[in-house]
Amino acid sequence: MLWQICRHGERHSKDLPRCRAPACGGEAKRSLFWLTLSGLLLSACAREIPPHLRVEAPAASSEAAPIASETDALAALLRGDPLARRPALLDDAQLVGISEAEALKAWLELAREAPETAAPLQALAAQAPGTVAVGLSRGWRLGRVEATTPSLLAEDRAAWRDALLWLSALGPAPELSAGRSPWAWLPQGERPVEDMLAYGEAWVLRGWLDGPDVPVGPVVEALQATAYDRLALSPEGRLLRARMTPNAAPADLTALDRLVDLWLERAAADRDSEQEAHRARCEALAVELGLEEEGRLPDPLPALAEQVFEGYAASGTPDATGAALTAWSLRRWAGGCAGCAGLDRGATLGAVERWSDALAPRVAAARLAMLKDAVDRFEVGLKHNRMGESAVRLADALLGTGAGPIDVTFLERGAPAPGTWLTLTRATGAPDGATPEDGLAALRAWLAAQADRVAEDPAAPEAWKTWAARIARRAR
Repeated sequence: MLWQICRHGERHSKDLPRCRAPACGGEAKRSLFWLTLSGLLLSACAREIPPHLRVEAPAASSEAAPIASETDALAALLRGDPLARRPALLDDAQLVGISEAEALKAWLELAREAPETAAPLQALAAQAPGTVAVGLSRGWRLGRVEATTPSLLAEDRAAWRDALLWLSALGPAPELSAGRSPWAWLPQGERPVEDMLAYGEAWVLRGWLDGPDVPVGPVVEALQATAYDRLALSPEGRLLRARMTPNAAPADLTALDRLVDLWLERAAADRDSEQEAHRARCEALAVELGLEEEGRLPDPLPALAEQVFEGYAASGTPDATGAALTAWSLRRWAGGCAGCAGLDRGATLGAVERWSDALAPRVAAARLAMLKDAVDRFEVGLKHNRMGESAVRLADALLGTGAGPIDVTFLERGAPAPGTWLTLTRATGAPDGATPEDGLAALRAWLAAQADRVAEDPAAPEAWKTWAARIARRAR
């Protein structure tokens, strides 16, 4: 009844009889009563709009206060939302005093055009890595997805497909007539929309960690609001907060070296003897970490990655932040944690190189380990008709090593098709091919090239060079 009155209150008020005679006071009072009641009920129907979804009227140029720094500009843009889902589009006159904010200005120019696809925002972030353009572009994209929540809740397949394009680096392509969901990697919980949006939120926070020169102060200040406690306590939120009070001493990267060493050794261990040697190291590590349960020793690498992350997370220095991001990316690759799955683990590792030159050989080795593991899983999946489960990791690892483009149909195919091999050949820069031989040859050549980088890096430890050379040799 209340809904009906709210929807039709205006019509009902117009239908009330009018009193035309001066003596008709009772009718006039009744009319006034119903008009007043209708107004109150209409007011009761109004719901407060969340701050990040409110449309802000642009300020007049003559009244716009000049902004003196990129940090102040970002604070004005965010309006208290660390995810930048509905940022204020500042007037150009407010930015005339900022000399070095080209990425921010480029983003503003693009945002005013309200792009209808993710492609322009993805291109801007790729052209301006390590700047505010990355976090702002991701936040805008997340806002677009949130606006489609009703369609997502209604399980609209097209809306879900579009959401992945907004929240990843995958390219668009015509929808397959009988494809699997490209979100099949998302945890199969009771609230899939919430899980998807939670992934998007963490993805935006990682955008603010795309390089050490991003002025994250306004983001951290926004995270202090109680509404964002969950984000502030996430791994990404902790790294952002630590950036505000960095330690003076440079980080000791020995712990990270041990983690990367074990991951690369595992990736290079194809033969029984190599796997046995690696297994012995892992068993000793599991005992060292106290992981034994009822006489059973679980895989220690996830626990080690968490330990290494914790060791660097609070430091806040560029090298420690990059080391923590590397450890967390490897932890996500291991799987089994909230927020582990996704399509940006490799890309996050790529951003780490911007944090410290000392991290470059470690990042290259970690990305090689991811790529080798993804290729192995993909080839095994082909043999056992489970290609769809391995496609996400392969797309992630390829994009993280600079391959691409990869379109969304690569995740929608549950079985190999000519389009699968065409995607792989084009993504890796090989001649177009539509056969398994073409696609796998291109994939192995790409793997060998990434392994050569590590094997030939003078800064890499000898063991890493040996394992990388082995991967490259066997890939060819």
